[in-house]
Amino acid sequence: MSYGAVITKQIDNTLRVYFHGSWLPQSKEGGWAFLLTRRNNETKVERSSLKGVMKDTTQPAIELLAVCEAFRRINERKLADRPITVCTTSNYINQGINTWLDGWKAKGWKGANKKPIKNIELWQELDKWNKEFNPAWELITNEGNHPSSLEVKSIASSALNAVPSTQEV
Repeated sequence: MSYGAVITKQIDNTLRVYFHGSWLPQSKEGGWAFLLTRRNNETKVERSSLKGVMKDTTQPAIELLAVCEAFRRINERKLADRPITVCTTSNYINQGINTWLDGWKAKGWKGANKKPIKNIELWQELDKWNKEFNPAWELITNEGNHPSSLEVKSIASSALNAVPSTQEV
């Protein structure tokens, strides 16, 4: 599948979710953002985004929070009236959803080391949304070809300098 034409030009009726987490290891502060795009009935592309900050976090946690926040918005605004595709540059999220999740659940949310997985609450929330909305998951392997992915990355980075802690853009 050629991502460029489909994702950039929004030629179908799919609600696309882009998300990103930016993390500062020195302060352990993370900025998160999501961007939703969809074509309306007049074939114009509608865009909606939200960003926020979380203190005392990790890079994986802030990425999970970003995608969970996107699903919360989809749920609140009742936007699941069409197919949903989550477009991610995160190997962690992609592997978790497509490879590790079923095994974690089968083992009582424990990893191969028999210890509870990290970020369990966020993974459980993402699992709930994944079951409810049944989105397609697409890994973006060449971010430079995806303007929406680059845009959400920039929004997440700017969240680290934003006040208040959550704001719509």
